[in-house]
Amino acid sequence: GGGGVGSVFHHLPNNGSAAPSARDWIQMALLSNPRDVMDCDWYEGEENALALLRRLAYEGGCSGVFMAQDQSVCAGAAWICDFAAENNPEAASVVRGFIQGTASGSGANLSVESDMERRQRVA
Repeated sequence: GGGGVGSVFHHLPNNGSAAPSARDWIQMALLSNPRDVMDCDWYEGEENALALLRRLAYEGGCSGVFMAQDQSVCAGAAWICDFAAENNPEAASVVRGFIQGTASGSGANLSVESDMERRQRVA
C-alpha cells in the first residue's frame, strides 16, 4: 500500500486503517488521470494506464511505428486488464466495453493473427 511520497495513496491519512484493496489500486493507479498520478501537467489529456494496457493487450500496442513484438508483454497487459475488470466495475466497463465494441466491428480487428502475419502487415 504505502502512504509515502511516490505512492498513489500518499494523500490518504496513515491512521492505521486497512490497506488499500485491489479495487482501490485499480482506481488510483490504472483509472486515474495521468496528470494526477504523476503530479505533472505534461500528462494533461493523456490516456490513463488501463487504456494504454488495453491497447497493448488487444491491439498489440501499435502506435505509428511502435509495436510490441514480444507476445509475453501483450499477454501480461491482457492479464492486468482481466484482473482490473474482475475487481473494479469501472475497469470492467472500460475493458469489456472495448472488447465488445471491437468484436462488433466498431474498433480494431480482433481476428486471430499470427506473429508472422502481424509483422508482414506492419512492414
